[in-house]
Amino acid sequence: MKQSPELEVIQTNMMPGTLSAHGFIGEDSRNLADILRADAKALKQIGISQMTLADKMQELTNFGIPGLGRPMPMNNRFEIEVEDYMGRLPCPFQDNAKVDKRQTRVRRLDTGVIMRWTDLNIHMIREHGFFEGHGSIYRLDPVELSRFLGII
Repeated sequence: MKQSPELEVIQTNMMPGTLSAHGFIGEDSRNLADILRADAKALKQIGISQMTLADKMQELTNFGIPGLGRPMPMNNRFEIEVEDYMGRLPCPFQDNAKVDKRQTRVRRLDTGVIMRWTDLNIHMIREHGFFEGHGSIYRLDPVELSRFLGII
């Protein structure tokens, strides 16, 4: 499906080497409008909002921040490890947001499954419904993320 000129510029900024070394699209051949639409449809099918996911991700990140670099167990359900890096990253959606360079790694204690995200992931999910493109190193499938977080 054709996308707006604004989204075309944003997608160009999401390519590797522009705002980040790896970019945000990965190997996904779809345009940004189609990526956003597909993830919105997946969320609608499971009845979960992007805000709900972003809020839970932020809660886990906030819990892990005091441990900076060491695993923090939470409620016998998660083990959270937060790595903080110097600086801030701009949002590729050109909304003037800049977020801390921080990565959160969360392990489910019952399954051993690990997921990781950045503060920029949380922002892009909350504000733009963007979970990154297939093949991106920080791609988070909305349905898998919902299950992992225990929301569905």
